[in-house]
This record gives sequence, C-alpha cells and structure tokens, in this order.
Amino acid sequence: MALEDNVAARLFANELVDMGFSLVNESGIPTESVRRFWQYVMESAADLVGDVVVDKPKQLAPMSDIDARRFGRSLMPFGQHNGTSIDEVPIDYLEWLLDQQGTFMEDLACYMASTRIMSERR
Repeated sequence: MALEDNVAARLFANELVDMGFSLVNESGIPTESVRRFWQYVMESAADLVGDVVVDKPKQLAPMSDIDARRFGRSLMPFGQHNGTSIDEVPIDYLEWLLDQQGTFMEDLACYMASTRIMSERR
C-alpha cells in the first residue's frame, strides 16, 4: 500500500474515531458502558483485519518534586515562549504543546517520506 493510501486511511480512521467519541460522549451512557463500547469496536476491527498488534504509547512516570522544580527552572527552547522558564509558561500552552507533539511528529514523518522530500534528500 502506498504511503498516500496509508495517510488517507489514517485520516479517515481519525474522523471515524472522533465521530464515535462525540456520539458516545453525547449519549450520556455510563463510563463502564463506554469502555465496553470501545472494546467492542476494537474486537470488531480485529475480526475484520485479523490480529494486529498495536503498540500502546509508553506511560511516563511523573517527575519527582525535585526533578520538576529543576525542569521548571529550565528555559523553553523554542516557540512562542522561547527563553522563558518552563514554570512561567502558561499551563494551557504546555498542554496544547503536548497535544501538538503527536500530530506534528506523525505529519512530519509523512512529510519526510513524501516523494518531493525524499528526492531532495538524495
């Protein structure tokens, strides 16, 4: 399957998952039922495509208070708050940055694999 097809499939899957989240969240069903709903979706998908191993993102352990204080004093190395200590960067911005990381890294990987960029890298 071509890279473009993989990207299109992933975008479509993201749209379906977003729609599923919206519908489930608006339904008012109990949390345990939501968990069962998504379990059923995963099982149904596995039945359709076979057993596919999906690596779950690594769960990071929280920093100790000492490490968090030390990190908070370090300077933001890029972006809107470049040069500002992490402690002084608004929490909303840091949360936004965390959300962007996954999307950006995925988009960057697809960009770097594009025919145009691959030809420039040779």
